[in-house]
Amino acid sequence: MSRAKASSGPDSRARPRSALNGVTVAVSLQEPSLYTVKAVIILDNDGDRLFAKYYDDTYPSAKEQKAFEKNIFNKTHRTDSEIALLEGLTVVYKSSIDLYFYVIGSSHENELMLTAVLNCLFDSLSQMLRYDGSWGGPPMALGGYPWPWGGTHGPVGSQGLAPVPGAVTV
Repeated sequence: MSRAKASSGPDSRARPRSALNGVTVAVSLQEPSLYTVKAVIILDNDGDRLFAKYYDDTYPSAKEQKAFEKNIFNKTHRTDSEIALLEGLTVVYKSSIDLYFYVIGSSHENELMLTAVLNCLFDSLSQMLRYDGSWGGPPMALGGYPWPWGGTHGPVGSQGLAPVPGAVTV
C-alpha cells in the first residue's frame, strides 16, 4: 500500500494550505497572550462587591464596574449553569453558600481556561479558610461549620477567639 503525495508542484509549500485548489480563505490568528482573564469578581448574596480586580479598561470607571457587577449578579444568581455570555464577554461562575465567584474573559476566550482559573481561585480560598478543628471554624462563607452553640461567629475575647467549650487544647 503506497501513500499518495498531496502536491508535488514546486510552489506548493509557499502557498497557505487554505489557498490550495483555488479556494482562498482569510484566516485571522490571534496573537498569543497571557492576558486571558479580564476580571475576577467575588460578590455576596446581595450582589455587593467583596472583591473585584479588572485587568483591562473594558469598564474604566467604578460606576461602570458596579453596574456590570449588578447585571451579572441579576442574570446569574438564580441559575445553576456555570457559563454565561453577557455584554460580549464570557462569564464563568460558581456559588458557595452566600458568595458568588466570577471570572470574566472576552467572548472568544476558551471557557475551559476560564473555568480552570475559577476552580483554582475557589479551591485556594476554600483551602485557606477550611475548618481544621484547631479553632471554632471559619465563618459560613466558604462552607465552614457553625459554632456548636449556634450562630456563625464565635465569642471574641481580649485575646482573640475563645476556645470551643469542651475542646482539648494541646
